[in-house]
Amino acid sequence: MQRDPHNPTASRLIVEESEITDSATLVQNRVALDRFTGGAFDTALFAEAPAVGGEVRLTLTVRNPTEADKGLLLLLLRDLWTGDLALGGTSNIGRGRLRGLNATITDLRGSEQPETWTIKQGDEGLTVHGEQQALEDLVKALHGGA
Repeated sequence: MQRDPHNPTASRLIVEESEITDSATLVQNRVALDRFTGGAFDTALFAEAPAVGGEVRLTLTVRNPTEADKGLLLLLLRDLWTGDLALGGTSNIGRGRLRGLNATITDLRGSEQPETWTIKQGDEGLTVHGEQQALEDLVKALHGGA
């Protein structure tokens, strides 16, 4: 569906995040680079103290999702879980990568009883509780049912 640039609409995706807990700060000195030449700026030494490690809680909600929207959200969760999709402004230097610990997926639409899946990272890999074929079907819906 083509969006009308003269009639803006709000996103149906709502993202909530918590403060990072149990992290450490690591002061790192860096040099600012000139994006045009690729060289260092004169007198552009700066220090930053990013959060290293720790835990953060993300809540992703889609209003009025289609089956394809749900499949796309599952792939987004996978890429965040595995660190393939970085968050934040310094991802180009290796920051902003997440590693999933556990997730709860709740589908409130489609039945009287919400469907729920839980995913946990264990020593033996991922464990998924809930009907896995339903999750596969959502991803297939994103690809046009192929």
